[in-house]
Amino acid sequence: MSKLESKDWREQFIDDQQKIAGECGKKLIELGERLQAENEPGGKSIAEHGKKILQHGKLEQEQTQQALEQNQANAYQSIELAARERRKATEEHVQAIEEYNEILLKKIRANQEESKS
Repeated sequence: MSKLESKDWREQFIDDQQKIAGECGKKLIELGERLQAENEPGGKSIAEHGKKILQHGKLEQEQTQQALEQNQANAYQSIELAARERRKATEEHVQAIEEYNEILLKKIRANQEESKS
């Protein structure tokens, strides 16, 4: 039986979600660093959101692992803590997207003003 087949759908979903969140966090860090290199003030904040997403993902993974190791009666609290970390990571992602949208809107407006001149 492969590793994938040995996991139930919930475990696989959590693994997939953690992988996606980790990739998003890394991409936000890269984006933030690139914006900082362009002297864009919002770049540092976007990179920080990426780092927080990675931190929340690590905590979620730890809580999920604890839940899997505990018996069914005690696992609920660890699952709830893991879900809380997942929600925090999602909130960080949304904030980073909103900040990046603001940066892009400013650039669009500046380009529109330049083209009018």
